[in-house]
Amino acid sequence: MLLNRLLLLTQLNPLQQATPPDTAAVDTVSLAQRLRADSTIQRLADPTTFSDFFGALREGLLDAALWIGLAGVMVQILLILFLAWLAIRVIDKVSKRSTRRFEDLPKSHPRRQRAFTISNLLSSSARYVVWPVAVIMVLDQLDVDVAALVATAGIAG
Repeated sequence: MLLNRLLLLTQLNPLQQATPPDTAAVDTVSLAQRLRADSTIQRLADPTTFSDFFGALREGLLDAALWIGLAGVMVQILLILFLAWLAIRVIDKVSKRSTRRFEDLPKSHPRRQRAFTISNLLSSSARYVVWPVAVIMVLDQLDVDVAALVATAGIAG
């Protein structure tokens, strides 16, 4: 808004001729006077504005509702991350348990190789799905607009 005002103040009137070089100093002074008269500049230069700002900031930081809300969000984030970690651990345990019965087979046996390949594939796929979903959920808890991320993930496959 202030930038727009500055641009409007510095533009020449279409009916007005370009100012000669000797009046450039007068125009600069009049621009400075106009800026001093602007209420926005006066409010920014006023020391009480800063004290009001810091007073409101102090009151906001001492507000119990802010800290309770922040603690609630942190608990939700920790719960999301814990559940993601737990899901990965469960999938890893299940995949390792399913490959135990093939450990007795020789290493070159196709069944054993297939079982271990599928086990590793499931574990890796779970990590590539669970962690990005957890990150998107955490960002959503932090009030970040995740619509673009979800759309990108949908397009990327």
